[in-house]
Amino acid sequence: MVFENNGGYIVKLLEMMRVTGFAAIFAVASAGASLGLSLTLDFTGESLGPLAGDTYSKTQGGLTFTFNGPGLHFRGLGGGFDSTYGLDRWLSTTGDAGPIEMLISGGVINSITYLNPINGTVTSEVDIIDTVAYDALNNVLDSASTSAEYHTLFGPDIARMTFVENFSGQGFVLGKFVVDYTAAVPLPAGLPLLLAGLGGLALMRRRPKAA
Repeated sequence: MVFENNGGYIVKLLEMMRVTGFAAIFAVASAGASLGLSLTLDFTGESLGPLAGDTYSKTQGGLTFTFNGPGLHFRGLGGGFDSTYGLDRWLSTTGDAGPIEMLISGGVINSITYLNPINGTVTSEVDIIDTVAYDALNNVLDSASTSAEYHTLFGPDIARMTFVENFSGQGFVLGKFVVDYTAAVPLPAGLPLLLAGLGGLALMRRRPKAA
């Protein structure tokens, strides 16, 4: 292949492609990186009453949350709970007995903080919730038995959590979760940039030396 330097245009074009090539490679490398994100999941505005199949799913922030439990339903607490926490719906089971299972997919879950509204803040009643976090292979990652208003369980890579009353007849409800997770930007989306960048670098290597 013969290159003619027509007023320096070829050299300038190759230089632009070289710069574009490095930029493209950087963009693709960035696309393959993971992003630390956080979201708050609650049930505000959901319809009161039982949930078909004792199952509820919600997708938010690229994650899908699926809740299961016997007689799963949404209820309002009233009595100052709704106004205290700014929520109007609470997830529970028949007789508030549990257990409730939460499955998560779509990202790497680093930690989940959950709210226990019945902790003595609004009324004298206190619920102790036993919670366990598992990975996708059903290995226990973290656990707690607590009446704290907010409690955090840590991963890495939480795929499932279970919530159950601490002793028979106590009952509990769930209302809000704060989820810290990692989401990977798909690498294939950057492949055209990578190819363009490599093409630019190849042409630079083939540029003829000045006489």
